[in-house]
Amino acid sequence: LGAAPSTHFRGPVDARVPDRVADRLLTALREALAAASARPDVSRVEVTVETPVPSPEGRDGVRLRVADDGTDAGGGERGTTVTWWAPL
Repeated sequence: LGAAPSTHFRGPVDARVPDRVADRLLTALREALAAASARPDVSRVEVTVETPVPSPEGRDGVRLRVADDGTDAGGGERGTTVTWWAPL
């Protein structure tokens, strides 16, 4: 990445996310950041980790969002957002 991503934590992330879920979240974050760094023209990346975020069934979980302002491989669309969710 050309610059450090901005990071936002919403809710009691440290207190609510168990280690087994945090490990998977970090893997998803690494993959999303690697994908963002491969896209052309990325100048901004925002990372948000939020909990509790309910599933459609009402189960509490944690959500990771990684958004960038790069272009797609064809040079057309700007901005990509990766969203990952896991139950707590």
